[in-house]
Amino acid sequence: RHSAPVVRRMTDSTVNRSSLPVLRQAAHARPPLVPPYARRLNAQQQRACLAPLQRPLLVLAGAGSGKTGVMAARVQHMLAQGVPSSTILAVTFTRAAEHAMRERLKSTLGAHTTKAIRVSTFHALALSICRMYADRLDNLSADFLVCTTAQQMHVVANAVAELRVRRAVAAAAAAGTFADGAQPQAPA
Repeated sequence: RHSAPVVRRMTDSTVNRSSLPVLRQAAHARPPLVPPYARRLNAQQQRACLAPLQRPLLVLAGAGSGKTGVMAARVQHMLAQGVPSSTILAVTFTRAAEHAMRERLKSTLGAHTTKAIRVSTFHALALSICRMYADRLDNLSADFLVCTTAQQMHVVANAVAELRVRRAVAAAAAAGTFADGAQPQAPA
């Protein structure tokens, strides 16, 4: 026969009144091992910030959930663990998040240290890597341009228009149908 666990309700008579302030303080205190830069984070954010440095860390969360704060605290943690600032890469998706991260790091670490840390958007990072290795690609120099969708449409429209003009000139030359009687030149 199993006995049920005994659950006693805590009442004023079972608790030493002199220990109540200590219990309350212990309930609200953060563990003493949490560094100052991670104390403002919640438990999940602290786990991400203080995760082992031997592996990359991916922080995925919704808007307004504190990703920038976690990443800034993680960079501070890396520096506190002796990682050289010039070897740290923090990648965000938007320019606004990149700017917010840079400003937050600047306010906590100072401008000199922040300059050595690479904070970038995915797109800017990819572009800089492409430029860095452009000489290894056929017919591409490091000063290549990236076009917006509107710019791409403009280039295609101009190419189509030029192709139509060349075809029209070639057709007119073949038929000898210029109104002024001039001899047409074949397109180059």
